[in-house]
Amino acid sequence: MDTVQEDDGSTESRKLEDLASFLKQRAIGVVVAIVLLNMLWLFIELFDGGSSRGIADNHWPSHGETWSAFLELWRGAFLGTTLMRHTTATLVRVIVPLVIGGLLGGTIGVAIGARSGVREYFDPFVSFLRLLAAAAILPFAILLFGIGDTPLVFTSSFVLTWVIADGVASALAASEPAAVPGRLTQLARQALLISWLFVSFSELIGAREGLGGAIFSARPFSRTDIMVALALWSTLLFLIIDYVIRFLGRLFR
Repeated sequence: MDTVQEDDGSTESRKLEDLASFLKQRAIGVVVAIVLLNMLWLFIELFDGGSSRGIADNHWPSHGETWSAFLELWRGAFLGTTLMRHTTATLVRVIVPLVIGGLLGGTIGVAIGARSGVREYFDPFVSFLRLLAAAAILPFAILLFGIGDTPLVFTSSFVLTWVIADGVASALAASEPAAVPGRLTQLARQALLISWLFVSFSELIGAREGLGGAIFSARPFSRTDIMVALALWSTLLFLIIDYVIRFLGRLFR
C-alpha cells in the first residue's frame, strides 16, 4: 500500500514539474517573440521611412499608431463595430466547426480505428475526403445555403470532420498507448489551425463582421494601422487558444 502511494505521489510530482517546465518555456518563448517582433517592427519602420507621411499614405504604422488604432477598434469608433463584436463573430465561426467536426470526426475515427481490419477498408475513403480542398467545397455550399455564415460553417465542419477522423483513427492505431494523448493534442492543434486559417481567409473576401472582415473593410481607407492592430490581435488570440490546448494536453496525459 505504501509503495502504491509513493508511486502515485511520484507521478503527481513529475506531472507538476513537467507543467512548471512547460509554463517556464512558454514564458521565455513569449519574451523572445516580443523582442524579435519589436526588432522586426523597428526595422520595417526604418526601411519605410518612419511615420511622417501620415496614415493615408500606406506606410507601416508605428507602435503608437497601432495602439491608437486598437483603442479605436475597442471603442467601436471604426465603422461602428467594436473589437469584441468582431472577435466574437470570428470565434463562433472557428469554434462551432471544431465542435461539430470533433464530435462527428471523433466518432468516425473511433469506429474506424478501434479495429485494424476496419481501418484498412475505410482508410482510402477517409483520406480522399480529408484531402478535398475547402476552396472546392465552399462554392457548392454557397449554392446550397446561400450567402452567410452557414456555408462557411458547413465547409469548415466537413473538412475538420475527416481530418479529425483520420487523426483519431491513426492515434488509436499507435503501437504505444502512451503516445495517444500526445497525438490527440497535436491533432487538436492541427484542427484549430485549419479552422482558424479557413475562417480568416473566408472573412477577407467580404464578411461584414469578424477580424478578417474588419481587415478587409480597413483596406479601402488605407488604414494600415487598423489592419496591423487586427492582425496582431488575431494572432494573439490564436496563440492563446493553442497554448491552452497544449497545456491541457500535458495536464491530462
